[in-house]
Amino acid sequence: MKQIVTTKDLADYITHLDYVVNHHARNMAGLWQQVLAGVIQHADEPLKVRTHLGTVTASAWAVIGGQRFMFGAERLGKHNYAIVVKLKGCQGPVVAAFTDQLTPDDVRGTFIELKALGIAQAA
Repeated sequence: MKQIVTTKDLADYITHLDYVVNHHARNMAGLWQQVLAGVIQHADEPLKVRTHLGTVTASAWAVIGGQRFMFGAERLGKHNYAIVVKLKGCQGPVVAAFTDQLTPDDVRGTFIELKALGIAQAA
């Protein structure tokens, strides 16, 4: 796992996400930036991203409201994806999903709910 601590780390991760979205999940083109901005805004500590053979992947972990959440892509159809949020990690339950049907207000509201859930779970 790699911790995103510098603007270069963040730029590299954004470049990778942009590539993945443009080649595999075009329906997420306008959404992933909003989700990443929400993660950065609400995270209690630096974002951590998964690496494979030294390269970052699309999966990320963030502590929000004192609880660890995993953000990753899930295929809904042949070329249709959602960003799912799992409590604690890859094997945890899905507690939220971001789809291309959401508005920016929906995305912001989801992060408020995640923060409240994180606080409740951490207590």
